[in-house]
Formats: sequence, structure tokens, C-alpha cells
Amino acid sequence: MSLVRKINKNFFKKWSNDMAYVLGFFAADGNMVKNRRGGHFLSFYSVDGDLLLSIKKIMKSGHKLSRRKYPSGEVYRFQIGSKEMFNDLLVLGFSPGKTKRLKLPNIPHKFFHDFVRGYFDGDGNVWAGHINKNRTTPTSVLQVAFTSGCEEFLKDLLSILRKK
Repeated sequence: MSLVRKINKNFFKKWSNDMAYVLGFFAADGNMVKNRRGGHFLSFYSVDGDLLLSIKKIMKSGHKLSRRKYPSGEVYRFQIGSKEMFNDLLVLGFSPGKTKRLKLPNIPHKFFHDFVRGYFDGDGNVWAGHINKNRTTPTSVLQVAFTSGCEEFLKDLLSILRKK
């Protein structure tokens, strides 16, 4: 018998600022797994436990946050077992093993910035420094970057960001 924990199972059914943000974070640092026994799970990962606690709160979840130690450092995980929420993510265009085949979901215009903010919190970074260091006057830069294992996702994201 599995434990039943509190969660807003309708969370991914209706677009909102919070839903778009969490979906963006999931696109960056989440995964979906269907196990051999038919269990459907979605998980969020981060080195920032406070960030996952805030996502838990947004989703009205009673699920626990676990901590795992790896040679590269400590990672926190927030896992939800829900076939309904798993299927909602499938409808939005996500799939198990999404790393190499991630597609940008069809996000309503008014929520796009929240999705990007969530994705940035997962797989974004800012870098400041100098380029062209061999020149007489190196160029100072402030660079914002997104990472992904899927080039098509990044190209689609860039295309929409250029239009904004």
C-alpha cells in the first residue's frame, strides 16, 4: 500500500504564473519515470533545497524533500507519485527521458516570462568578465546563458525571446 500525500493534482491543468514557473523549472531540472510496477512519478532536483521547498509550497504538497550525496556534491529531490499529474505533463508535451528531446511547450504569451524564469532558475546562469583579451582593449561583457541537452529547445526559446 502506497502513502497518499497531499498535493494539488490539478496544478498542471490550468495556466497561471506559478504553474508556468514550476513547469519551466521542471523543464530544466525535472524528470518523469514510469516504473515496472506501473507507478508514475515526477521529480524535481536542485542543489538549492530552499528553492525546492518553495516549489513544494506553491504546489500545496505534503511530499518530503530528500537529500542525496554524490561525489560532485549534495542534491535535493522532491518526488511526486501521481498518474494524473504525469499524464498532465504528457499533454503539455513532456515525456520520460526528455533530456535529448525536450520541446518548448505551447505557453500562453502572458505566462511565457514565468516559464523562462523557472527554466533560468534550473538551467540558467550569468557570467561577467572580459572577452577578446588579446586585444589592446578587452571587451567587458555580462552574459546570460541557458543550457540544455536539446539544441532544438534552445533554438525555439531563443526565437521567442528575440521577439519579446
